[in-house]
Amino acid sequence: NMARLRARRRARDQARWAQRRAVQTRVWRRVFEAEHAAVEVWCEEGKAIRTREDVRTRSTKRFEAQWRAYSRDLEEHIRVSERQRDRFYASVDKEGRACWVSSNTAKTYHFHPIDRRVERNLAGERDKAMQRHEAHLEALEAAWAREDEAQAAFMDSA
Repeated sequence: NMARLRARRRARDQARWAQRRAVQTRVWRRVFEAEHAAVEVWCEEGKAIRTREDVRTRSTKRFEAQWRAYSRDLEEHIRVSERQRDRFYASVDKEGRACWVSSNTAKTYHFHPIDRRVERNLAGERDKAMQRHEAHLEALEAAWAREDEAQAAFMDSA
């Protein structure tokens, strides 16, 4: 009788233990799934941030490369067109300094007028190009902000 009683108690205890373990497993599984989902979202956000930084960096590097090529060609174009006009000739002023004289107006310049024209044109074109590049980056930022808002709205509704 005692052996059967012990066996029944052991079976009952094992059944209770199995039931408790099953309940605890379900609870922990829910907690783990929620934490796992949160970690996945966090990892995706980090990946998105790195991807966005890469896009910004690539865009800026591409802009700089394009600008170098464009400015080199623009400078060459300006110099060639100014040489074809043949508007200035080199001379020496009263104090013996080198100067350039306009063949149209006879005005004297103590700086190279073609260099000055190149500098001004390049500066103006660089400003315009930078404005376009910044507008492009702002458009990217706005698109990313809309994506983030849509994702946040989706996560709130879930």
